[in-house]
Amino acid sequence: MSSQLSTVLIIGAGPVGLITALALAQNGITVRVLDKAKDFGVGQRGSGIAPRTLEAYRLLGIYDDMMKVAHEYPDVLEWDQDGKPLRVSQMMARVEPTPDMPIPNGMRVAQEDTMHVLRAQLEKYNIFVESGMELVKLEQDDTGVSATFRHDDVLDEVRAAYIVSADGAKGPTRKLVGIPFLGESREEIGMLVGDLELFGSLDRVHWHKFQDANSNWIRARAVPEKPDVFFFSSHGPSLDLNRGASDTSYLQSYIRTVTKHDDITVGKVLTLQEWRMNVRMVDRFRAGRVFIAGDAAHVHSPLGGQGLNTGAMDAMNLAWKLAAVIKGVAPSKLLDSYEEERKPVVSDMLQFTNGIAAQTFKAGAASSAWTRSRAGTQLGMHYRWSSILRDELNVKATDGTAGAGAYASEGAADVLSAGDRAPDAPELVGADGKATTLYDLFGTTHHTVLVFEPSLIDAANKVISCFPSDLVRTIVLNAPGVPGAYSDAAGRARRAYGAAEVAVVRPDGVVGALVRGSEGLEAYFGGILSAAVAV
Repeated sequence: MSSQLSTVLIIGAGPVGLITALALAQNGITVRVLDKAKDFGVGQRGSGIAPRTLEAYRLLGIYDDMMKVAHEYPDVLEWDQDGKPLRVSQMMARVEPTPDMPIPNGMRVAQEDTMHVLRAQLEKYNIFVESGMELVKLEQDDTGVSATFRHDDVLDEVRAAYIVSADGAKGPTRKLVGIPFLGESREEIGMLVGDLELFGSLDRVHWHKFQDANSNWIRARAVPEKPDVFFFSSHGPSLDLNRGASDTSYLQSYIRTVTKHDDITVGKVLTLQEWRMNVRMVDRFRAGRVFIAGDAAHVHSPLGGQGLNTGAMDAMNLAWKLAAVIKGVAPSKLLDSYEEERKPVVSDMLQFTNGIAAQTFKAGAASSAWTRSRAGTQLGMHYRWSSILRDELNVKATDGTAGAGAYASEGAADVLSAGDRAPDAPELVGADGKATTLYDLFGTTHHTVLVFEPSLIDAANKVISCFPSDLVRTIVLNAPGVPGAYSDAAGRARRAYGAAEVAVVRPDGVVGALVRGSEGLEAYFGGILSAAVAV
């Protein structure tokens, strides 16, 4: 048995596993990240980053690093069946930023770049991905989990408090703990997707879209950081997926036939592979001390661009709860809320992405099948039904079924409720005279209590003083003379949070409570934190 014991083992070093690891590390939790692969993946796969995920990057403190490798979505150039330009459009309508929603539009970040940024951050905590580690056995008891890994034909057993399975749809963790993966696979529905070199007349400005008379589709956009490389996808009745993935001459002939561009030449193929329709979700997100996240818990059609984004929200939801329980500041029952909150959201998102796939792959699909609604921004994703929320201003949803609607229709809620995305607010001026924003004050390590009513400051502080200052932080607004208060002269924070006298924002950027006074505040924290931490 290895002498190196770890508090949390992260199985899988993709974006979801790395985000989970980083959020835990920021909370002071000991983490090991292990992956079966011996090399880090390359390519564009999972490059569509939703605004909600970009906001998570702000909370994690990596937004600026991500923006250095991010690119805006290009306009879509649609070609007619004769290979002539037809129209230019946007895949998803862009909207202008607002004070409460400063990041309304998604960006593109190649998955290899996303993982590089995350690994670099983890290395600051002396956490390095351990490659070539294949999980072969799991056993757990009341005190922890024992995981056995095979590395270069040597077995190594590691003991941990918890395991997070982020090892993808084909990973072993879910199977080892006996969690069913419900759904369906449809071999008749598939496409080619990946990175390859294309030479010829296609510009590197647009996302090119072709459809011929036989309903064969091709989409190609340039990869800015790699000259001559395009992210390519295609499906249709004339395309032999297996041959297209392995035979460059065949693929080039197919591309020329569909596009009517005889000058297009296929160069080096980097990551091209077959994708077959496989839509599944676990029936539970936890087995004792093992938690399932990302593609290990749910697989989507890539057409909606929601796999990584949904997994990132899994990671943000789970990490702060695990950290609180491990540090002894929250009861273990808090971990039950991971499934309670995430399962309905994932179910709704699968319906959303399935709808996109159904429209795209049906015979004679219209060009509009490639237009995306703003629900995909995930800005409207919420947990209003959750049992750990406190809302004294709105009628709480009774459950978390798909019918309750885990997403606002256009990506943002009209009336703020507990469980919603926390609004931002700029131009908050502190005692030092410097302006800041709410999201600069939020973070993955603490709950943020926003006090809007000066008369409640003393009562709120009495409740908050029962908890460590690094666990619960207070932001007092528009209370001149109060130490540490911020001026909200434009009233943007006040308007964003409605009639709440006190609001609490969780470490994952979700509104945990909207209350009228200290009693509601005490009830909220009493539901999620342990009395044992009281002073």
